[in-house]
Amino acid sequence: MQMEGIVSKNVDALHRSGRNESWLKIKCVQRAKFPIIGFVKDPAGVAALHVAERERKDFVYVKSAPASIENHQWKSARSLV
Repeated sequence: MQMEGIVSKNVDALHRSGRNESWLKIKCVQRAKFPIIGFVKDPAGVAALHVAERERKDFVYVKSAPASIENHQWKSARSLV
């Protein structure tokens, strides 16, 4: 998607619009591809993805990453595979 990063907010801070210390812009400076080896489903779609990295011919589990993918987005992504 060629995006340069994401915007995140301190979970304990009140929601206030505009620039303030509660909001951070996290830039993507490194990229890597991680195969999805599993997922955690929730009623709205996918809550988390289990990702791995390649080590020769094997996959080695890396971590579970929050996903927040809704059902219609998940179906669209699966059609690309």
